[in-house]
Amino acid sequence: MEGAEPLSMELEPAHASLPGSSVSARFVDVHGAPIAQVELRVAHHSEVTARSGPDGVAELRLDPDSRARLPGTVVFEARGLGFARDQRSATVRLNERLLLGDWVLVLGGSVSGWVVDVDGRGVTEAQVACLREGLETDWQARRRDTLAGLARPGARALIEPDGSFLLEDVPAGSIRLVAVCEERPAGVSEPLDVPAGELVGDVTIVMGAADGGTSIAGLVLDPDGRVVPYAEVRIASEGTSYSISAGENGRFRVQLGHEKPCEVTAFDPERSHREATLQGIAPGTTDLVLRLVPAPEFELLVLSREGAPIERYAVATISARTSEVLAMQLEAERSEGRCAVSVPAQQFSVEVRANGWMAVRLGPFSAETPPPRLECRLAPAGGVHGVVEAEGSPVPGAWVALYEELGTRETYNGFPLRTSKEPALESESDTDGRFSLSVERAGTYYLRAEVEGYACAELGPLALTPDGLREERIELGRGGSIAVSVRSSSGALIEAVGKLVAISRGDGFARTQRTDEAGRTIFVGLTPGSWQVALSESEIDPREGALYSSTKTAGPIPSNCRVFEQETTHLDLLLEQELEGECQLTGRLEIDGRPAEGWLAALDQERETLHEPRGLSEPGFFRLAVDEPGSYRLNLRTDTADPGAMLVILDPVELVAGNQFWSLEFDTGALEGTLPSSGAAEALVFYRWQRGALACLAPLVPDAEGRFRCVRVPAGRGALVRYDPTRPLEEQTPVVLRELVIEAGQTLTVSLAR
Repeated sequence: MEGAEPLSMELEPAHASLPGSSVSARFVDVHGAPIAQVELRVAHHSEVTARSGPDGVAELRLDPDSRARLPGTVVFEARGLGFARDQRSATVRLNERLLLGDWVLVLGGSVSGWVVDVDGRGVTEAQVACLREGLETDWQARRRDTLAGLARPGARALIEPDGSFLLEDVPAGSIRLVAVCEERPAGVSEPLDVPAGELVGDVTIVMGAADGGTSIAGLVLDPDGRVVPYAEVRIASEGTSYSISAGENGRFRVQLGHEKPCEVTAFDPERSHREATLQGIAPGTTDLVLRLVPAPEFELLVLSREGAPIERYAVATISARTSEVLAMQLEAERSEGRCAVSVPAQQFSVEVRANGWMAVRLGPFSAETPPPRLECRLAPAGGVHGVVEAEGSPVPGAWVALYEELGTRETYNGFPLRTSKEPALESESDTDGRFSLSVERAGTYYLRAEVEGYACAELGPLALTPDGLREERIELGRGGSIAVSVRSSSGALIEAVGKLVAISRGDGFARTQRTDEAGRTIFVGLTPGSWQVALSESEIDPREGALYSSTKTAGPIPSNCRVFEQETTHLDLLLEQELEGECQLTGRLEIDGRPAEGWLAALDQERETLHEPRGLSEPGFFRLAVDEPGSYRLNLRTDTADPGAMLVILDPVELVAGNQFWSLEFDTGALEGTLPSSGAAEALVFYRWQRGALACLAPLVPDAEGRFRCVRVPAGRGALVRYDPTRPLEEQTPVVLRELVIEAGQTLTVSLAR
């Protein structure tokens, strides 16, 4: 279909049969009305376009050029007559259809004028766009930013030879324009009021004097004068540091946000040469040449305290002045404990790390007179060792890592963390599936293992010390799934299409997926345990994001569902929030494949119910709210006085500001039998079914002859338990009388002897 006419289709499931990769969006105005004839294309790539039909839906099939760069982030642009141009970025995967859902366009207008310097002369090399909102108060500090950092997505205009410009399709209303070029500080217009569909003219943007800009650019060469493809270049000045990669041609360029002198250092990717450093480089310098020089080497010998060679270790050279890692040889086999270490062009230290041994740092050493030979002796270290297995067999080549538990609050990509984002230690399991990870300081850690084809497995928290060794067995499984349905209270399915759903378990690997034509998405291969699921405003890629730290003590990680091995957990997310209260909980309960009915829901705290139990807002759904974040207990019970139909579900929940979601589904069977004739005043007997911290209890209330019947209890593995009636249930561990397995749809008969 390459080269075909622009494409418009209805939002039907049939779209899924389109070959190749495609993207679908429904364009609407601020009132939700569909917009026809909106052009959808990949930004800066106009060969293939699609136009929306009367329903507002456009379907764009990506051309071979775009598909060759998948999977990856693609910027899409929308342009409709009378509306402001807009852009969205999204992750696109090969041979999959991406649903962007409703794309709201605002009315637009146009602005014309001139870009001039301080002397009133036209500036021809700038670009003009709408200033990003919220930058007015920080304008002076941001004037050296790039256009991408200063401008809203959407309309752009180049300057004519006389300095004039025409910027079309800007948002109607109050805006400011920004003009950006590399050789000058950016300029900004006065606030403008742009009427919809009209042109505002005679706007002047004044830019500062040309000063060469703040870019630093240059070329990296090896000792023989050949270009160094993909060389690493570090640019540092007074507390700031940039690290970039040169291109295949060895050239690099970076635009800085300041005018302070910099130190520029270049390394070859293999670290086989000595780095080249130039100091006092002024921003605006674009003709640098950094030539690497041959690096002398010395031999490193690593031994145990007894003198036996340690033949697997990692070694790093570290700057004595800045503590930066200058070169790193990853953990590998070293015959007889020996390896060659390149000498950098500055004073340095050498650090050796080997699993099962305490790390050692030697030095500092002079670059001019390095040691001809260096011997290092390591002391045994404690930590954790063991084996990685899957389906009863050892797993070689599994990635194994230790993550330290956080004591203070940190968030990554908007989700709270319970462990550090980066591993404290990592390794691979050997041919027998065995691993060893040593720790340098005592602390609480989580142990994770991953290999292709299995879900990430995690053990913890583990208390580890340098002088203690702990053995653990890590069992890999296929993991479980979370099936998410996004719903609108109005019942409008189209509102739930293409929504971003995020999942997190506090490990720094939160990610998003978009809902399909039915408002659903499913996450597979997940680690069993607690997960937080929420709607997201933007896509999340765990490989990059913003990390924020606080000095406040870390709290519990919010969660609203649990994943079980080779099971699917179902969860519904509502688009609208109407309850009063800072912390809101929306829940879904499904029994025997149908939405539950006849249940009451409440929140308890410190054994007290905070409000009157509420009935379900609709079959299978409840909504609760409280004013304060904290630890609560969800209390669900059947609304009945019949002892044989009573069920109670108790689940601890951590509520935070905003909305959280909870979900549970189970099949049921029946339980009947006889109990000892001792009265209920002497003991309370329940059938207990558990999923993690969640417990479902069914009271066993015998008649005069000791017979009981529970008409509906959760199927699966459970137990008959006895509580002391004189003490609160929360304060005691019940006595397990008998473990049971109840088949769904079947009746199990049991008899308890006296």
